[in-house]
Amino acid sequence: MEKVASTAIVATVKLAANPDYVRFVGPTGEVWVTEPGAEQIELFSIPKVGPPTPVRTGVIRVPGGPESLVIDAQRGRAYTHLWKAATVAIDVQTHAVAAQWKNGCSDSRGIALDEERALLFAGCDEGKATTMDLRRGGTVVATEPTGKGVDVIAYSAQLRHLYVPGEDSATMAVLAVAADGKLSTVVTVPTAKGAHCVAADDAGGAWVCDPDGGRLLLFKDAMPVAR
Repeated sequence: MEKVASTAIVATVKLAANPDYVRFVGPTGEVWVTEPGAEQIELFSIPKVGPPTPVRTGVIRVPGGPESLVIDAQRGRAYTHLWKAATVAIDVQTHAVAAQWKNGCSDSRGIALDEERALLFAGCDEGKATTMDLRRGGTVVATEPTGKGVDVIAYSAQLRHLYVPGEDSATMAVLAVAADGKLSTVVTVPTAKGAHCVAADDAGGAWVCDPDGGRLLLFKDAMPVAR
């Protein structure tokens, strides 16, 4: 049998506040951690040699947020929502807020990105998803109703499908994303009450969390690629 290498924690760092999203920023080699209770994103650098112990380098203040986080390496931007109705773009090099725009939500929650087509998606707690066109300054170009209680959403770049679970409705909407950002519902599938988060893999799987049931629900997406 092939010997499997053991795993171990090799570095830790203390955070300034309770964390939510953690993202690696490829263009700068940093780790960004959202801390909504402190209305900030805490920044860490990772040494290129030796133990990869994160070194705190500062914070980015996001009053009214930050909720969720996605990195757009192609444009050198990070995107995060404010809890109410807006999305913020941050320059990953300067750490300055570069833009802010309305995202079409009353209560902003999940975020996802089609980096190739410059489309940014928002999940709205009230029960819908929106598309923002990054080539048009974040203009909302589409809105599609979904189940209520939307939180974490996910996107399959291979299928061009957006997955939007609703914890109140106990359903997940699968939305096709057209080249211009328009959204259309392909199918709505049952999940579980409280199932509020989803992650997409590169093999057509959408993995939905079921916190109350202590399990993951797998939706195998065999729908055609959106055009």
